[in-house]
Parts: sequence; structure tokens; C-alpha cells
Amino acid sequence: MDHIYYEDGYWVKIKTDLDDDNINFNVSGFPYQGNTILHQLHEGYNLISYLEENNLSIETAIPDEFSDNIISIIGEGTASLNNQSQWIGNLDYLEYGSGYWIRSNSNDILFYWDSP
Repeated sequence: MDHIYYEDGYWVKIKTDLDDDNINFNVSGFPYQGNTILHQLHEGYNLISYLEENNLSIETAIPDEFSDNIISIIGEGTASLNNQSQWIGNLDYLEYGSGYWIRSNSNDILFYWDSP
């Protein structure tokens, strides 16, 4: 792979058998300055980026039209479950530049994050 795309999410796996305990990992790029990013969600888990307003609540970030299709959101050490349009868990706010696992109950949804 020679490109990283802003609309996608990625896992980076680092070899743990290295002699050096301190590993520095840097990625350079330019902040995204385009239009709304559309994510093609499939049924099940989808890893997508969040590039909207920092610290936006889940309720605000997910448009009403998708409230019945998004089952859960998992972040780094945090997660919340959609229980009849009420979010339960310890993930309350989304962080700019982070990736999230979005679980969808429908196939082929053209999803976007809402921003005020």
C-alpha cells in the first residue's frame, strides 16, 4: 500500500519482537478540506474515519435518517450501543481524526457524519 485515504480507517500492526521498546510512528499529510465524505456501509462492522467537528456528541453526529441503521459505535477503549435511539455506553463524543467501528444492520448504506 502506498496511499492512505482520508475516508477510510486503518489498523497499524507493529512487530512486537523488535529490540527497541520505543517505536515512533509518524504519518504526514494535509488536513481534509473537501465536501461531505460518504461512507459505503455494509451490514456488520465498518471501520470509518471521523473528520467532522471535534467532541461532537454521537446523537448530533449521526443524522436522524440513519438512527435505525446504526447499532453500535466502537472507538479506542470506548463503545456505545444504540438502544431505541438512546446511546448507552462510555463513548459519548467523537474525536476529529479518529477511526470508529460502526455496526450497521443494513447493507449498502451511503452514510455521512452530520456536523452543525
